[in-house]
Amino acid sequence: MWVLLDVGAVNLAFHKIGDQYLEKIDEGYLFDNNTKIVFTVDLDIESARNELLSKNVQMREVKTFENYGFWLCDGTDPEGNVFQLKTKKKNSPL
Repeated sequence: MWVLLDVGAVNLAFHKIGDQYLEKIDEGYLFDNNTKIVFTVDLDIESARNELLSKNVQMREVKTFENYGFWLCDGTDPEGNVFQLKTKKKNSPL
């Protein structure tokens, strides 16, 4: 189970750990780290989110923050690692 994303000059793969390693991981364990890959997208963030949802990628709702010039949407790979889509708001000076 994996997803291969074309992110421009490279492909980025999110994949589940191979069967030979699963027995070494406690059941239900999700990796916990403070690293998040952020992908800046030029298209409508809802469209990008919907495309990933259609490919069975777990995606959270689109969000933003007060006085912040970007829309954000987090997703989760099969092992629980979080990544983020980010797109500039229209008419934002940032």
